[in-house]
Amino acid sequence: MLGSSNGGGQGASTYTGDPTGPDWASPATSWAGLLSAALKAEDADWTVINRSIAGTGTANALARFDTDVTPHRPSHVIICNHVKNDSYNTTTTYNNTLALIAKCQAIGAVPVLRGGYVADAPTAQQYADMLQLNRDLDALGHHRVDHMSTLDDGTGNFISPGTYDVDGLHPNDAGYAAMFAAIDLGIFLGGQALGPEADVAAGAWRVVDNLGGAILVAPHNAQKSYTFSFKLKGVASGGATSRAFMALAPSAQQGRVRNPSGVLQFTEGTTNTNLVTTGYTPSADDTARRLTVTYNRLTNEAALYLDGALIGSGSFTTPADVTQFVFGSALVGTTLAAVGYSFADLALWNVPLSIDAVERLDAGEFQGGGMLFRSKMADPPQSIGGTAPNAVRNGIVPTIGLTWESVAAF
Repeated sequence: MLGSSNGGGQGASTYTGDPTGPDWASPATSWAGLLSAALKAEDADWTVINRSIAGTGTANALARFDTDVTPHRPSHVIICNHVKNDSYNTTTTYNNTLALIAKCQAIGAVPVLRGGYVADAPTAQQYADMLQLNRDLDALGHHRVDHMSTLDDGTGNFISPGTYDVDGLHPNDAGYAAMFAAIDLGIFLGGQALGPEADVAAGAWRVVDNLGGAILVAPHNAQKSYTFSFKLKGVASGGATSRAFMALAPSAQQGRVRNPSGVLQFTEGTTNTNLVTTGYTPSADDTARRLTVTYNRLTNEAALYLDGALIGSGSFTTPADVTQFVFGSALVGTTLAAVGYSFADLALWNVPLSIDAVERLDAGEFQGGGMLFRSKMADPPQSIGGTAPNAVRNGIVPTIGLTWESVAAF
């Protein structure tokens, strides 16, 4: 890790100061310390070496790289200086990040970016510049941890001041836990150098039968906050109702996108408590629509969008971690599959995307930061027990639990 005070864990209850030796360990309750513990739980040989120093910008990181990083021959390098330490000059941050990426590649390390994230009272222009920086970094095609979306109040400040931070700039233990939750362990366990990439072409699949549980995506770590999105094409008339188009699991089934009487809803649990009703009836409408749901565990707010437009929001009665995301049905072995309905361009993130980022989905611009899974379904579907393609190189391999067929792209 090569960054500044946030990367070093300032504000955490276990923080004692900046690095004092070549193998300085991250504070246990910082996001770096939590990452270290999670990786060691996977494999005891993992070591996180944290060379983050308070108040330093990307120029300092670049100057220290050869002495503080290269000798360790790391597999991955997390570049996590705060843009504030570059005086909010995002051009400087971007150009220095390019140079840091080149240094990572020269020693065979996977660069992991972060970019702009919540800060101490940025101006509206500084906030807009950080968001644009993140989009520019995503366009480079490397993994990026999104530490903006979950904690952002919509202006670049921490949500619920004092709840997740100690001084408006540095997180407390709760804030660092939220930052850790936004890290895909697959970035490290998957071992790949590149991040999200688009399929060569677009396609679509249709559910043929209700023998099982559709496309099941199981991230490496349980998700507290998330966004899922997909394009759905209904039928002109006579479509099946009481179908599950998307489900959040495990067995308690935290939420479902379903059409109990025809109209699409987002509901909670097996009791199907309604959170948002869309007004869209896929059982009698063959228009292709993009459906997106965002959820922020810190605010307990679930929001549903159709074609980039916010339809409504609601709160879970009993918030819970999600370990499986199921497209096209409820769970394996159920009879609620969306038979006769077609799906395209599936995507999943481990953060709640902003309204702006959701609007961009409808224009085909997908945020790379925090992305866990994306499939444009260009290839013909495999049979039950096979796998679905994932363009994100993080080791997540979705499994197919029912029969699909290829249909024309939409």
